[in-house]
Amino acid sequence: MSGGHFDYSQDRLARDMFGWDLELSYGKRGFSEVEKAGKINPLKDRELSKLVWDLLCVIHSYDYYISGDTGEEQYQADVQYFKDKWLKPSRKETAKRLVDEECQRLREELYKELGIGGPDNEKNSSV
Repeated sequence: MSGGHFDYSQDRLARDMFGWDLELSYGKRGFSEVEKAGKINPLKDRELSKLVWDLLCVIHSYDYYISGDTGEEQYQADVQYFKDKWLKPSRKETAKRLVDEECQRLREELYKELGIGGPDNEKNSSV
């Protein structure tokens, strides 16, 4: 049936918040879009925007499971991924992870903007 248990409300919310550039899904396909979701940042808080995206992926996973499109194993794996990422680490650990992710994103953006390649090319750069 391809979902529909919640009348596709999670898909509409994802589209309304994050636009058409991201496709809500379950498993790695959905969770891999979290960095794009953070960049779009509809809540003007990258951490919350990423958390909401991941939660929408879990809801989408449940929708597909309850509609008979995927198995319980996929849904349980998605729930575990979400809990491990957002609920188990301490606030300090989560904050550190987010800072590290943002530093890496900024580093890559600056390398690209300055045309000097990535960290592997640092030694070869004349800058």
